[in-house]
Amino acid sequence: MILIIRLAKKWIQNKATIKEIYEMIFLIDHYHELDLPYILWGFPDDSLIDFETRDLCFEAPYYINKSKEVNTEIIFQQGLKVWSEYYG
Repeated sequence: MILIIRLAKKWIQNKATIKEIYEMIFLIDHYHELDLPYILWGFPDDSLIDFETRDLCFEAPYYINKSKEVNTEIIFQQGLKVWSEYYG
């Protein structure tokens, strides 16, 4: 939980790398199985009826800081690094 808080603070301050953002999302949603849309945006997961809105809750953290080059390939590559660190 301390790592999630540390990563979230970096994300809020726009200092997190793409890998750190992925790791934050991974830890909240997958590893600890918490309600990511509620934690980041204040929307309970069961209140999000359509999948597009739910998916946007997971994609939006990458696009907060527009100064970083972000695309699905970069997110995928950084995601592989995070998965290998935890399950390698």
